Amino acid sequence: MLGKFVHYRHNLKDFVEQFFRCLYQVRAREAHSDMVSAVGNLVLQSPLHALERSTASVLTRKIFLLFRPTLSRACTLKVMGRTYTPSCAIYTVSQSSTSLKEWQLSLYEKLIVFKWSCLRMESLGILCAHR
Repeated sequence: MLGKFVHYRHNLKDFVEQFFRCLYQVRAREAHSDMVSAVGNLVLQSPLHALERSTASVLTRKIFLLFRPTLSRACTLKVMGRTYTPSCAIYTVSQSSTSLKEWQLSLYEKLIVFKWSCLRMESLGILCAHR
């Protein structure tokens, strides 16, 4: 790489100037690569790509990286049943069909609100993965 900047005809002063120019270019490329890796597109990991992409655009990168494992775990929950009421739809979910633990998710479509029976989302603001 240094060969692009330094030639045998350069004196010591020109060599040092060209060397620092080369060094600046290397550092600028590294900084650009770091920036692209920090703010570039994330690899989507959950089966709900649209939801994950939307969340990544709303949350900060650091918070999203904390949120993503919870989303992936929540995607493994199984819907065991559903009940409709005039105000909401209630889904019963479980980790597996043989699990004894079940939770209810109430979805209020008109209000665009959902509530878990464990109240974790309401109390902590964290999505439930129930693991």
